[in-house]
Amino acid sequence: MIRLQRAVVNAVEAAQDRSELYIWLQKAIELEHSTIPPYLTAMYSLKPGPNDGIGRLIRSIVVEEMLHLTIAGNILIAIGGRPAINTPEFIPAYPGPLPMSIGGADFKVGIEAFSKPLVENVFMKIEEPEHPIPVRTLALAEEAVPDFATIGEFYAALKAKLAELVELGKPVFTVGAEQQVLGWFPGAELFPIVDLRPPSAASTSLSTRARARARIRLRGRATRRTITSSARSCTAARSSRRRPASPTRGTRSRSTRRASIRCGRTRRSTTSSPARRRGC
Repeated sequence: MIRLQRAVVNAVEAAQDRSELYIWLQKAIELEHSTIPPYLTAMYSLKPGPNDGIGRLIRSIVVEEMLHLTIAGNILIAIGGRPAINTPEFIPAYPGPLPMSIGGADFKVGIEAFSKPLVENVFMKIEEPEHPIPVRTLALAEEAVPDFATIGEFYAALKAKLAELVELGKPVFTVGAEQQVLGWFPGAELFPIVDLRPPSAASTSLSTRARARARIRLRGRATRRTITSSARSCTAARSSRRRPASPTRGTRSRSTRRASIRCGRTRRSTTSSPARRRGC
């Protein structure tokens, strides 16, 4: 799974006021945004035609990142903050690390044309699920007590802290829907953030990112198989469309069956019957 420093989650959990969460929601916005240019670059580098399915898959991930960015921005607005997206500091540097050094110091994300190594070494690492299939290795054994957290834990900590501040009676959601970004996605996915009702719906949308990542991970494996066999599949499909269907031994064509029915014959009719000799 993709990692971030445990100190980030600890800082969210230690917050005493909503203003202390501004910086972390801003970091969430920067994280979601930083993955969009690499995905778009890879998508637009694909040759149209055989790669259309791969392009649609990447586009669906980009749209999801845009939705997460908007939700994080609306939460920040709702609690009195202001997303900073028009400053030089907001623009990611490529190649370089993701915000909050997610993925570790050695994990670099660049702007590259689509390739199988890019999918395997960058995209699939970004989209790795919160709870991947466990494979016991020496490296995992050495990390039995890790000093890192996951993106899912980060969003879960934000959600829990907002609920805690509300329970303590502190002002939290003070900015209404009129100042939030709405209307770009279906209402069930992007809605005004005015309180914790329905129960933590917006932050739940962010914290369930890991489950969505699991689906994308599986689809990513399908994509990798598609890349390696797309030409062969397309050739086979075109050949099958050109090849006329013919009845196999022991079966008769539809027209033969209709003729047999009109003549009142059964499947046991033989070519020596009067009906057969009359041309039926």
